[in-house]
Amino acid sequence: MKHKVLRVLLDFDYKEWDKNSISFGSPTFSTINEKLKYSGEKIYAACVVLIENGDITQSEEGFTMYYEITNKGRYSYYEKVYLNKIWYRSQKFWSYLVPIFISLGALTVSIVSLYN
Repeated sequence: MKHKVLRVLLDFDYKEWDKNSISFGSPTFSTINEKLKYSGEKIYAACVVLIENGDITQSEEGFTMYYEITNKGRYSYYEKVYLNKIWYRSQKFWSYLVPIFISLGALTVSIVSLYN
């Protein structure tokens, strides 16, 4: 979810900015919600975590909240920081699991060759 929010903000930053707008390059919460089609609570929770981590900033004009991606957020998007936190995409997880598979494969080959 966090990676998708960063993608929306980055796309908005590069493609959909309005030069006449006061909030240049900053989408509103409703704009993010329209593009992602998730519940508002999930998007808000992802935005809060991204703000705490310094990936995005939040500004308010009246009752409207605007979000803007920071340089750290761009780095997090391009390096897929939030995608790599999923267990099966983690390099650390596979670095522990691959030697086990290799050992089991070698054990299976040795048992089969022992009985043949």
